[in-house]
Amino acid sequence: MPERDAWKAVFAKWKIWLANVLGGAGLLAATYGWFWIPDQKTWHLAVSAVVALAITTVCVWLTAITVAALAGAPARFGRCAMWLATLSVWVGLVGWIGAHAPRHAAWLASLLTMLVRKPVSPAALARVTDFFWTALLWAGVVALVPLVSGTRKPLGILRYWLGAAVGVVVGFWLPWRLFHWAPGFEGFSVQVASVAIRLVVAWTVMVTAWLWLVALAAHYAPCCIIRASDRRLDAGIGPS
Repeated sequence: MPERDAWKAVFAKWKIWLANVLGGAGLLAATYGWFWIPDQKTWHLAVSAVVALAITTVCVWLTAITVAALAGAPARFGRCAMWLATLSVWVGLVGWIGAHAPRHAAWLASLLTMLVRKPVSPAALARVTDFFWTALLWAGVVALVPLVSGTRKPLGILRYWLGAAVGVVVGFWLPWRLFHWAPGFEGFSVQVASVAIRLVVAWTVMVTAWLWLVALAAHYAPCCIIRASDRRLDAGIGPS
C-alpha cells in the first residue's frame, strides 16, 4: 500500500526526519527572532536582510534534501525556492481572506435574511465560512505537495487526495487542537510543563505528517521519480 510504504520511507530516513524536526523548530525560532530585530538604523536593516536571507537559504536547502531523500528526485534548489514562494503566497492569500470570515458571514447572513425572509445567524455562517476557507487552504497545500518533486501524477489519483485528507486531519488538525487544549492543571510550573509537552508532541506529529505527504506523493508517481544512480546506469556510466 502506498500509504504504508510512505510511512516506512519517512522513518527509514530518520536523519532527514530528525533534521526536519530540529531544523524546522530552529527556523521557526529564528523567524520569530527576526521580527524583533530593530529597524531604526541602516545597520539594523542590513542585519535584518542578512538574517532573512540566511533563514530562506536554510529553508530551501532543508526542503531540497528532504525531497531528494523521500521522493528520489534530484535536489533542485531553484525549484524548491519557487515552490516555497508559491506555497507562502497561497497560505498568505487564503489566510488573509479567511481572517475576514466573520465579515463574510455577516454579509451572507444579511443577504440570506433578505432572500428567505427569515433571520439567519451570522455566528452559524461564520463557522461555515471558516471551514470553507480552511478546507480551501489545505486543498491547495495538498495540491502543491507533488509539484515540489516535479510531478503532477498524484493530482489525478483519488486515493492520493483521500489519503492526504486523512493525513491533514490526523497530522495537522489534531495536533493543533492538542496544543490549544487546556487540561486545567493547577500550578504555574505544571502548566508550563503541559504547554511544553503539548508543543513538542504537536510539532513532531506535524513535521512527520508533512514528510509523509511528500513520500506519499512520490509513491503515487514512481514512474516520474528517477534516482541519480539510475540515470548513470541508463547513460552507460555504471554505478559509482
